[in-house]
Amino acid sequence: MRCSRRAICRSLRSPTRFSTGLPSASGPAAGGGAGGLGDPSTAVKPLIALAYHLRYTTDPESVKALPNGEAGLASVEHVDEKIRHLSVHRGHSLDSSNGHDALVDISAAKQMTFTGTREALRERLAQLEARGATGIIFGTSGYDVERELRAYAEVAGLR
Repeated sequence: MRCSRRAICRSLRSPTRFSTGLPSASGPAAGGGAGGLGDPSTAVKPLIALAYHLRYTTDPESVKALPNGEAGLASVEHVDEKIRHLSVHRGHSLDSSNGHDALVDISAAKQMTFTGTREALRERLAQLEARGATGIIFGTSGYDVERELRAYAEVAGLR
């Protein structure tokens, strides 16, 4: 199996064989605070914003159910309809420069992304393995891809 620059794969049971059970994990691999690796907020917000973008694309009214969703939807609806879709998805998965994502609430980051302290993330990896995962497909967010890959490699014991 080949891993791209934006994803790192880790076999949990065998270094050469993947069968089934490859959960996807995205996010700053280890956040700030005790045991963390720097401030992940610039990388987390674009990932959380994806939930808002998806809901807007499939059912705009459902955005209101998300934290601060009413303000987010109002912000999007102020943009001319001809360019609204492009406005919502500008900076997709990289940054929150589209003017709407500043309203995204990142309080659920630990539940929605692979974000936390080294110890918490190692525990999550162990839980995934216990539930039958045979590998992890890790995707990064934000512009500091190298930092994200290094942090994940450290958490996953690849260094």
